[in-house]
Formats: sequence, C-alpha cells, structure tokens
Amino acid sequence: MRIEAVGPGVTGLAEGDLVAALGYRSYAEADVVPAAMVVTLPPELEGQPFPGEALGCAFNIFRRSEIPAGQHVAIIGIGFLGAVLTRLASEAGATVIAISRRQESLELARNYGAAETIVMDDHWRIIEDVKAVTGETLCERVIECVGKQWPLDLAGELVGFGGRLVIAGYHQDGPRQVNMQGWNWKGIDVVNAHERDSERAPCRAGHRGARTGPCGVLPEAFGAKQRGGARRDRRRRGCPPAAGGRLLLPPYRHTAATALAELVRSGALGEIFVADLVFHNAYGADKPWFYAKAQSGGGG
Repeated sequence: MRIEAVGPGVTGLAEGDLVAALGYRSYAEADVVPAAMVVTLPPELEGQPFPGEALGCAFNIFRRSEIPAGQHVAIIGIGFLGAVLTRLASEAGATVIAISRRQESLELARNYGAAETIVMDDHWRIIEDVKAVTGETLCERVIECVGKQWPLDLAGELVGFGGRLVIAGYHQDGPRQVNMQGWNWKGIDVVNAHERDSERAPCRAGHRGARTGPCGVLPEAFGAKQRGGARRDRRRRGCPPAAGGRLLLPPYRHTAATALAELVRSGALGEIFVADLVFHNAYGADKPWFYAKAQSGGGG
C-alpha cells in the first residue's frame, strides 16, 4: 500500500511511500493509523503481498529468542512462523533443527536454512535424534510454534541446561501443564513471545522482509505443498466443497476478498445481483463449534 496523506507533525513518512501498516479495518478502502504503526518498504516489494504484522511478530519472536551464532536452535512446528524463524536463525549463524509432522514443511525448512530436519511422530525418538545432533547437550534455544500440549512438553525436553524455551505458539484451547521439576533442574529461561504489543508488531519488518523473501513463506504460497497436510485437512472438514450455487473461496480473508473481486471483474460469475458472504472462524478443528456456523462467531 502507499500513503495517501500525512498528518501534521509526522516525520520520516511522505505521501506516496510504499508501506506496511498495522490497522484494524481490513476491508476499508482507506484507514488512518498512527505513524508508529507504519514502516516503509523497499522497492523490491513493489507489487508483492507483504504481511507486515505477521512478519513483525516473527521478528519480535526472533529478537526475544536472543540467538547468537554457533547455538543449536530447535524449532518445533514449521508453518509460517516456523519457516520465517528458521531463515532468521540460520542467517544468524545458528544450527537450526526443524521439527514438524509434514514432509512438505521439513522440505520448506531445509530450503530456508535448517541444518537438520526431524519428523514429529515419536516423542522419545525425537529427543534421541536431537541429542545425536548436539552431542548430548541438547539445544541452547528451543522455539515452540505449535500451540499444543505435546509440542510444549517436547520443547521442555529438548532445551539444554541454562537454555531458553521460547513459546511462540498460540495456546488458545485451555490450560497447560508443564514439567516444572525439569525446568527448575535445568535452570532454563522461559519466554512467552506470543504477545499482543502493537508497538512491536511492525518491528523492522520492511527491509528485513525483503531479504527473508516473504512470498516464499506466505500461507497462500504454500499451494500444493499444503494439500496433503493436516492444516488443509482441517479446512476441508470445516469448509465442504462448493455446491448448490455456492462459491468456496480461499480461507484467508484478504485472499478471499481479492479472489472474489477478480471473479466479479472478469465476469466469470455472470451478472451479479446480490451476494451473501459469510466468514467462518476456522480456528479449533477439535471443537464442536468448528462445524457449526451459528456457533463460530463468524459474520455475514
């Protein structure tokens, strides 16, 4: 997006600048945001989709992880965040061990600099594999990006003595239990990096994002790599194939709106008289409301 106007007293930003911004009106044609919520983007990103808030979160997690060169870093869960963190940690000189259930995600991690990849299918085997990589010392840093109990348990096992466990996953489905005895024994630091501090969201996302190649890790860009994955299976259960004159759009709000606009402009849908659009909150495939539109908190 580009800045249309700048208010009085604003410095460092000008009309016409290519920017990413943190706003709260996703479907509006224009928005007014504080200058602190805006970052300028380099010309390399002209015409490319740029998820400034999401990348800002990833950079903030990386900052709070404090990863120096030479450390072993285990990243559990290679989705958007895990992929970006793999690139950032490997560029920092760390030896990244990527752990994920899906082979497609492990391939993505290797492309983004992971030195080792481990399939997430057996708790104790994973621990032994990490010990083999690290020479029994385990990892100085472990970043949990899944938001579930088992990955959190696994993260506690993989962090070495005096290491740092960074919780980046969004734990939204209830309380968690942790092995406090093990955490105490190892003397580890625990950092909750999944935060909602808007002042940190745009955090250097612009210029660093150009090097990271955001289009390579956007969920939309996963394409065929995700078709056999668990995440896409959840979408299929929540969103059955289009039928009866209904149009099934992509699961991301911005992507769906863009796709629909292109279809309307092209005339592919014929003459449109009225459209009834429903957004279904697709979080929580293990919850009964995931399958019931009336209970999902979606809107029309």
